[in-house]
Amino acid sequence: MYALCGFVPHVRRLFDEILDQSSFFYNTVMRMYIQNSVPYEALCVFVEMLSSKQCWPDNFTYLIVIKCCSDLSLLSIGVVVHGKTLKAGLDLDTFVQNSLLSMYMNCGEKEAARRVFYTMWEQSIMSWNTMINGYLRNGCAKEAMMVFSWIMEEGMELDCATMVSVLPAYGYLKDLVSGRRVYALVEDKGLGKKIVARNALVDMYAKCGSMDEAWLVVDKMGERDVITWTTMISGCFHGWAIRQKLESDVMVETALIDITLCFQCILNCGEKEAARRVFDTMWERSVVSWNTMINGYLRNGCAKEAMMVFSWMMEEGMEPDCATMVSVLPACGYLKDLVSGRRVHALVEDKGLGKKIVARNALVDMYAKCGSMDEARLVVDKMGERDVITWTTMISGCFHGWAIRQKLESDVMVETALIDMYAKCKKIYLSFRVFAKTTKKRTVPWNAILSRCIHNGLAREGIEFFKQMLMDAVQPNDATLNSLLPAYSILVDLQQATNIHCYLVRSGFLSSIEVATGLIDIYSKCGSLESAYKVFSGVPEKGKDIVLWSIIITSYGVHGHGEISVSTHFQSDDSIWGETK
Repeated sequence: MYALCGFVPHVRRLFDEILDQSSFFYNTVMRMYIQNSVPYEALCVFVEMLSSKQCWPDNFTYLIVIKCCSDLSLLSIGVVVHGKTLKAGLDLDTFVQNSLLSMYMNCGEKEAARRVFYTMWEQSIMSWNTMINGYLRNGCAKEAMMVFSWIMEEGMELDCATMVSVLPAYGYLKDLVSGRRVYALVEDKGLGKKIVARNALVDMYAKCGSMDEAWLVVDKMGERDVITWTTMISGCFHGWAIRQKLESDVMVETALIDITLCFQCILNCGEKEAARRVFDTMWERSVVSWNTMINGYLRNGCAKEAMMVFSWMMEEGMEPDCATMVSVLPACGYLKDLVSGRRVHALVEDKGLGKKIVARNALVDMYAKCGSMDEARLVVDKMGERDVITWTTMISGCFHGWAIRQKLESDVMVETALIDMYAKCKKIYLSFRVFAKTTKKRTVPWNAILSRCIHNGLAREGIEFFKQMLMDAVQPNDATLNSLLPAYSILVDLQQATNIHCYLVRSGFLSSIEVATGLIDIYSKCGSLESAYKVFSGVPEKGKDIVLWSIIITSYGVHGHGEISVSTHFQSDDSIWGETK
C-alpha cells in the first residue's frame, strides 16, 4: 500500500526491517523506485538482492531491471542482465523478451533488438509494435513500414497501438498512398475509436500535405484535444507558407517559435506525452524547439528522455547552442553519467560554447553531481569569471563529498544542512534524494524538507510530506506548522483548509499566535471570512498583535467589505499601532 502511494522512505525502512526478504519484497521496492522516477535506486536494490543470496531474481525482477537499464540507457548492464535472463531460462518468456526489445531500441541498438526479435519463441502484437515504434524513434521509417508489412503477411491481429506506431512513419516519408491504405484498415478493424489513433491519422495526412483528408478525419471525431488542433494549425500554416514561398520568411520562423511555446506550455503542465506528440507534428524544428523539449523532460524528472532527445538532435545534424548544453548537462549529472557528461564537455569545447559563465557553471555542476570534484575544479580553474553559482556549486559538492567520506550523512545537522543547501541552490530534487536517506526519527529533517518545498513553490508536495510525517509517528512542533501553513495559502482549497484546522484544534496548536495567524491567512485566501473571524475571535485579546490585526483587516478590505474593514480597525487597541486612530 505504501509503495503504491509513493511513500518511498517509509517503504524502504519497512523493507530494511524485514528479516526474510523474498523476491516479492525486492520486486515491490524496485517497482516503487521505478514509479517514482528513480531507476538508479532500483538497480541498487537489485545489486543488494544478488549480494544477499537470500533469494533469486524471477521473471518480474528482470522486467523491472531491464526497464531500469532502458530508462538510464545503461546498455552494458542491460547486456549482462540479458545474459542472466538466458541462464534463468527466460528466453521463452514473451514479456521479458519484449522488455529486452524495448531496451535495445531505446539504447539505439537496432541490430541487437532485431536479433532478439528473430529468436523469440512467440512474437506477440506488443513485440511487433515495439519494433515498429523503436525503428521510428531511431529515425528508420522505412524499416518501421517493412515490419508493419511483415505483420500483415503474418496475419497478426492489429491493435490501436500498432496504428499509432506506424502512421507517423508514412507521414515522415510522405507516403500518402500507403497512409490511405492504413486509414482504410483502421476503419475496417474499428481501431479508430480512441482519440490517439485519430490524432495519428490527422498528423499523417497533414505531414503528407493532404489537409482536406485531415479535415475529414477531424470532422468525424467526437472528441478533439490540444494535439488535434495543434496538428491542424501547424499543417494548414505550413501548407500556406509553401504555396506562398514564405518558408524562409521571418514571420514564418516566428510562427514556428509560437508552436514551440505551445508544447512548452504543455510540458510545464506535466503532460510529457502530449508535448512529445506536438513536437513530432512540427514540420520544422529550430534549436529552440529542441532545447525546450530537453529542458521540459528534465523539469519533469525524465533525465533519460532528455538525453535521448539530445542524441536525436545531434543525429539530425542540428547545431546546438549554449542553451542546449545548459539544458543537457544537468541530465548527465542527475543520471550520474560521467562518460556522457565528458562527451558533452568535449562538444562544448569543440563548438566554442563554453564562453558564457552559465555553460561553465553547468559543467561544474555536472562533474560535482557525478562525484568527480577534481574535474569540476579543473573547469573552475580555467574560468576567467566566476560568480556565486560557481562557488555555491563547488562548496555543495565538496561538502556533500566530505560528509560521505566522514560518514556524517546520518548526522541530523548535516542532513538538514544538505537538504537546505540543495533547495536554496534550486536543486530541490537533490534535497529529496538526501531526505530519502535520512533516518526520519527526528522532527528537524522533516521541518527542513517542508520549508524548502514551500519556498520552491511545491505546496502539494509539502503537504504530502506532512501527511507522511504523521504516518511515521514523528511529532510536529510549532516550527513544522509555521513551515507548512503557507502551503495551504498557496493551494487556496477550502476543504484542505478545514482539514488542517481540525488537526490544529485536536493537537492543541491553535494556542500559538503564529499558527493562528497562518490559519486566518489561509481562510482569507479561500474567501471564507466567517471562518477567519472565528479563529481571530478565539485568540485572547492580549495575544492579538499587529500582524494578526493587519491580516483580518486586510482580508475584509480585499474581499470588498470596506466598512467592516474600517470598523475592525477601530476595534483594535491604539497601542497595537503605536499611534492614535
